[in-house]
Amino acid sequence: MKTPAIALVAALGVSAAALSAEDDMTADAIVNGVHGYMPDNYVVPKEPEVRERLEWLKDQKLALMMHFGMYSQMGIFESWALSDADAHWSRVQINWTDGEEALEKAMRDALPFAEFTNDFMHAAEYMHTCCEKQGIPDAAKEYKTCRAIVLRHGAGSAVDRIKRLYAKELESSEEASSALNYLDKRRENMRYGWLRKNGYYISSCHIEAAVRILVARRCKQAGMHWRLHNAACVCAIIAKQRSAA
Repeated sequence: MKTPAIALVAALGVSAAALSAEDDMTADAIVNGVHGYMPDNYVVPKEPEVRERLEWLKDQKLALMMHFGMYSQMGIFESWALSDADAHWSRVQINWTDGEEALEKAMRDALPFAEFTNDFMHAAEYMHTCCEKQGIPDAAKEYKTCRAIVLRHGAGSAVDRIKRLYAKELESSEEASSALNYLDKRRENMRYGWLRKNGYYISSCHIEAAVRILVARRCKQAGMHWRLHNAACVCAIIAKQRSAA
């Protein structure tokens, strides 16, 4: 599938004769609604407004298209570097010592006034690992206490408590220490007490549950076999109905 940018370049490069030769055009050049760059069988848009705008744009001698994304903030020319599958060739021009830190820095640079947070359930999972791997007598009780502290105040308070009470246990368990270091490193993103007080969401579990109930269960009932395209169309219809003003 060609990108919209290529499609627009194709539209600009087609001659007037090609635009008028609709009899030789076929719909095969359209992929997911995007006109591919195929001069021999270019598909002329049917919408009068689109054709009018294309004619106007063809008369302009200079056209400038700008793309902006997280990759722009990182100083790279495309988004390939955000994909681990393309890391071997796309990350040579950037310092990718820690992919997560690089992404966070790019996001903070792009959105300097935004509040960033790590998912609460994700933090609770690391806290559970830390308490469980320490080998303390009542790990479940300690986890319950620490989880409440994380929810009420933040990860920093719980991390300080564990460091104070279980320093020896942490030294003897690399897994527990690693989980605690993860929380300690991100304590500024886990100020859940402050976030809740100011009306911010601290977890995405309600969104994930909605997706599971509204999409997965509806598409996976007994005897139901959905093609991806059909399921996507149904979801689009429902989304449009629910989004209507």
